[in-house]
Amino acid sequence: MLRTLVLRAGGSFSAISGKEIEMKYGQLTMGQIEAVVNKLGGMEGVQRLLAGDLMITELAERFKPMEWRRIVLGVRDSWDAYRASCESAGVIGEDLRRYFPSHKISTVPREVVLTVVSGAQLGFSRPAKRAAIIARAESVGVRTCPGEVALVLSMAYLDQPPHEVLTIATDPAQEFGETPGVFQVAAGLLSRRLIRRPSDPSALWSPEVQWVFRMMVR
Repeated sequence: MLRTLVLRAGGSFSAISGKEIEMKYGQLTMGQIEAVVNKLGGMEGVQRLLAGDLMITELAERFKPMEWRRIVLGVRDSWDAYRASCESAGVIGEDLRRYFPSHKISTVPREVVLTVVSGAQLGFSRPAKRAAIIARAESVGVRTCPGEVALVLSMAYLDQPPHEVLTIATDPAQEFGETPGVFQVAAGLLSRRLIRRPSDPSALWSPEVQWVFRMMVR
């Protein structure tokens, strides 16, 4: 039988029948419960915690992002200018032309501080959805990157180690195209490439994937 539960002041639940069910931690409000779920990355995080696949550590032991690299956005006045520079440097392919116009471009030069974070560093021991990874990253104080970061980093990261692949953590709401996706800066033995990897919202990402986030600078 389906029953509706209503949270009462003091932490008890009242069913439609009128019977009250006392909570073990009755001092919690619905707002606080929702905040805890958000910190865990949504219901997926809650389920993983209950299944023992997710570990919560003390704040002092929690991963703290470190500054990795600084780049300057707004160094080109249009997407066409960016694409021309990337193509002349050999780091971008024709198939990427249609994906960038949906991302905002900086109208004036501004410096952004980047950090590289893996899913494992964020506490994931198993593959997770991108939304959960982003939510966890934001809980430790970093933010998603504008799409412009992918273009600038692909030109500026001249010392990228061979075979390294960095995935740019962009806001899924700003993506463009029939299939959602992410940009990756990848290095071969003799060259670097900016590629786009399709990424359905339900896709799972390995804890070993290296994500580029933007640090909040005060």
